[in-house]
Amino acid sequence: MDSNRFSIDRLKELYHLRWGIKTSFRWLKYAIGLTNFHSRKEESIRQEIFARLLMYNFCARITNSVIIEQPGKNIHAYKVNFSQAIHICFSFLKNNLDLDIRELIRRYVEPVRPGRSDKRKLRPKSVICFNYRVA
Repeated sequence: MDSNRFSIDRLKELYHLRWGIKTSFRWLKYAIGLTNFHSRKEESIRQEIFARLLMYNFCARITNSVIIEQPGKNIHAYKVNFSQAIHICFSFLKNNLDLDIRELIRRYVEPVRPGRSDKRKLRPKSVICFNYRVA
């Protein structure tokens, strides 16, 4: 294969296009809990994956509909804290709450800090098997 077929700028552009997919999988794995499966059968694991994908889409849809007023005097713009939004959505569906979850989510905002120089210290997690429960 010809290594000069794609330019460096084109490769950077393609990598940038997949960045949203990478961050979505990070939310699925760590915030929604797709690292731990509670079953052993393939069909049940598939069902768990689809349930978590549905939960992610529900949370993303609700979070994107929340309007945050940006104060004019602050240095940073603000966005919804997606981890808190996920917990609120979980509670809403689990406990059948009769609340306006958009208003609850609006309370948890965080500043947008572009160009962070401090590298994030993430520790990768592996899948935990629940075989120890059988013994």
